[in-house]
Amino acid sequence: AHISIELYYFANRCFLQYNQLLKGCAAIAHIPAIIVQGGLDLVCPPVTAHKLHAALPNSTLVIVPSAGHIANEAMEDARVAATENMAAQLAA
Repeated sequence: AHISIELYYFANRCFLQYNQLLKGCAAIAHIPAIIVQGGLDLVCPPVTAHKLHAALPNSTLVIVPSAGHIANEAMEDARVAATENMAAQLAA
């Protein structure tokens, strides 16, 4: 069932217009963000994270060179570090 839902979304371009997410970034550009991206991700290539980072001036981009689309230990470590970093930023 999960794959059927996923295929339905992809067949309909996730119900998004071309570049809709990037165009909407202006509305949240003031919010700090940390983007954690797998360097070997073939599903969501790193170039997409770089574009998102460029559209969000208050963001930090972390590329995990050994990670792909599926989380591995290095990706989990980077996510935990990003969460702790964001918590520290918000507490300051």
